[in-house]
Amino acid sequence: MKKYSIIKFRKIGLALIGLLFVPGCQNDVSDLKNIDATVSANKSGDVFIDTFSSGLDYAAFADSDLLGFQVDSDVAYNGSASSMRFDVPNVGDPDGGFTGGAFFSTGARNLTGYNVLTFWAKGLQASTIEIGFGLDNKGSQDYKASCTQKISTTWKKYYIPIPDASKLKSEKGLLYVSAGPNAGNGFTFWLDEVKYENLVDVILQEALINSGQSTTKTGPAPITIGGLTTKYSLPNGGNQVVNTSPNYFDFSSDNVAAVSVNSKGVVEQLSTGTATITAKLGNLAAIGSIKVISSGPFVFPPVPTRDKANVVSVFSDFYPSINVDFFNGYWQPYQTTLSNDFEVKVDGKVDKFLNYTNFNFVGNQFTNPLVDLSQMTHLHLNMYIPGEVPSNFNFLITVSDFGPNGKNDGTTGDDTRKQLFVPKSDKIKANEWLTIELPLQMSTKNRVGLIIYENIKAELGPSLKEFYLDNVYFYKE
Repeated sequence: MKKYSIIKFRKIGLALIGLLFVPGCQNDVSDLKNIDATVSANKSGDVFIDTFSSGLDYAAFADSDLLGFQVDSDVAYNGSASSMRFDVPNVGDPDGGFTGGAFFSTGARNLTGYNVLTFWAKGLQASTIEIGFGLDNKGSQDYKASCTQKISTTWKKYYIPIPDASKLKSEKGLLYVSAGPNAGNGFTFWLDEVKYENLVDVILQEALINSGQSTTKTGPAPITIGGLTTKYSLPNGGNQVVNTSPNYFDFSSDNVAAVSVNSKGVVEQLSTGTATITAKLGNLAAIGSIKVISSGPFVFPPVPTRDKANVVSVFSDFYPSINVDFFNGYWQPYQTTLSNDFEVKVDGKVDKFLNYTNFNFVGNQFTNPLVDLSQMTHLHLNMYIPGEVPSNFNFLITVSDFGPNGKNDGTTGDDTRKQLFVPKSDKIKANEWLTIELPLQMSTKNRVGLIIYENIKAELGPSLKEFYLDNVYFYKE
């Protein structure tokens, strides 16, 4: 799910009362211990019925158009007094790149008696918005649920089912809305009669984890189960798919001695073994699973020991690193490599890792500014291959100097490239960190801007498909 940062201002959206930037991220596991400890006495399901319900406030998302939301007394559903109007900016609007924010209750609500959030909506043109609940002004989204909703040009009623209302004993995030330009152009839409209801013909049909797929995962990288959705039949005869927070699900491992999974769907490998992760939503078994082949607790690469004065770091948590444009530029149409980067937190310290999947080639680019490596003699990197070393392991690293014109344009006599070949050998092993150090013998290396990793000799058989990288740096010996 997309994550948002918050800027708080008055609920009618007319004047700022201060700026409060709060990271729009989920809480740590420790914060979830007492989620259900409090039950609110306020059972009101009204959000916006002609006006803000009691205690309702509004916080705009960071980088959104702060005045993109207004209360409108001219356009409303069925002749009511007023509606919620959202004006989406055009691409490039200096006031913000989109319109959106969270409507939250200053006092928590008990929503356990409802099963769906309903609203009426229309737009000046047919458009698509993101809308949901469970996101408050503090960025908490423990029980966030949302959908991508197509809005018609006439007033229609829409539904966002609650995945498990028994969880919403003390909820402040009553509604959130986010919408960006349509084909570069802004648009206007309205919401009205926004409220929680209990409707007998909103029926859960299925719940999915891992997008309903049964897959196998090897390697020690932490796994966060994604592809979490629920599907409902609606009173209007249609269906609604809801993007569903992991906290609605009850995850389980069939081998807790080897692999555990917490309430947020984060899988931890504890010892060598195999486990299958499944889940339930209430009493309904979710479709999908992940088989985890565990190699035991995560093992970190060797700690770098070189003096930072002799290092130019591209990616490392142990050295200050240069500015990097991207670690995966995804050069279409030929590149297939995807990124699934991760981090591991131990004793309060976070270590980050690059994770490339479906690998054929990928680049790390750093052009702002280009880097002078004239004093550096070697390239260092730590590499981890999960699973098995492929029969055709032929790994090529190319370091590119962009030359006097500072561009990677292949100009004859201008660009300089050094190719560093890593062939298969007894030293290339799977399921352990490898230290690869290669001499950087280049005639010109004072405007270096790119490292490319790639498989070569593909005709010889299966090649490398996944690996992790850490501590990518140049050094002076």
